[in-house]
Amino acid sequence: MIDWQKLILLFGHQQKLCFWLDEIIQHSDEELALLDRARSQSELKTQVSAIFSGIASLVSFKPLEIACQKLANAEVMDAVIVDEITNQYQQLLALIKQYQHDNQ
Repeated sequence: MIDWQKLILLFGHQQKLCFWLDEIIQHSDEELALLDRARSQSELKTQVSAIFSGIASLVSFKPLEIACQKLANAEVMDAVIVDEITNQYQQLLALIKQYQHDNQ
């Protein structure tokens, strides 16, 4: 689902890619907490959409990009879409952790 070789080329070096992957993992608890708060705080819609769209585009993860676009297009915060973003983000985290494990 993620073309790691293409990302290495885009970042210019595997170390740069690994730095950003580490950053995503290090902040994942904060981002998951934001998603939890977003379920009950509709004013977080723009923030959630922006943060997770940025993460998705950083690593070219289309499923998360699509979920974020749904939220951006929604008129109000939608718990179903937040759940989809959460699920796709967790999938992304699993892929990153697997990549990190395979490339230690």
